[in-house]
Amino acid sequence: MDFNREIEVAKAAAKAAGDYALINIAAESRAKQCDNSIVTDIDVNAQKMIIDALRAEFPSYGIIGEEPDDNSGQMLLNIPPSGDLDAWWIIDPIDGTRNFAFGLPYFAVSIGLFIDGYPAAGVIYYPDRKEMFFSDGKTACCNDASGLSVKDELIHHNSQICVSGLLHEYWTAQQVERVFKNCVHMNLGTAALHMAYITAGKYSAGIFLRTKLWDVAGGAAMLQAAGGVLKDFSGDDIFPFDCANYTGKVVQCLLGNQNIVNQIADMIK
Repeated sequence: MDFNREIEVAKAAAKAAGDYALINIAAESRAKQCDNSIVTDIDVNAQKMIIDALRAEFPSYGIIGEEPDDNSGQMLLNIPPSGDLDAWWIIDPIDGTRNFAFGLPYFAVSIGLFIDGYPAAGVIYYPDRKEMFFSDGKTACCNDASGLSVKDELIHHNSQICVSGLLHEYWTAQQVERVFKNCVHMNLGTAALHMAYITAGKYSAGIFLRTKLWDVAGGAAMLQAAGGVLKDFSGDDIFPFDCANYTGKVVQCLLGNQNIVNQIADMIK
């Protein structure tokens, strides 16, 4: 399928929402009722902006959004598709809300399109640097540069491996030592931006421990188009994904070229 129209609409929506958020950076935060994570009114408003733009063009596509309806008590917003195509927009209006709420510009807008449970296209917009990463599932681009590619390497002393989440919550000290004794540990506080920079060959690999579907959806198609993979901690595929029944479960994954992902999976077994 050709997703050019979807990509153009998603890019425009991500830019509008991201620029709006940047103007309102350091917004007052509060804890969500569903899980006590940080949220601001700007997150909610930005998500509505994105949904309104996407539904105006693709009214039959389903929606999964990080921010639930007010007072719903739910973990997320889930609106199923209304047409014959099993198509889902998966939205994170501000990935990196903790940074955003404290006035740090390290946050991104992430919009992914899934078809039949597989990532088909996606957009990640970094407002502070005006960087628009996007993919139609065939090639990965950033602004006017196309053909982005993941690093083709195994772990070495100058490898930068980004981590989203807290290693000590999920890994033993021995597992952490095996992976990080010979490389550099990075964390920008936004999984979406980690994915964009892995896609662009800036980081060697990624380890995501507490991420949700909306954190990885925007970057999944572009990472694969750049020659990368997303695997679980055993090295197995995480797609197809059951979008209709997703309730906010953690999506743990390893990201990078196939060889480095296999290497990390072997180290933590």
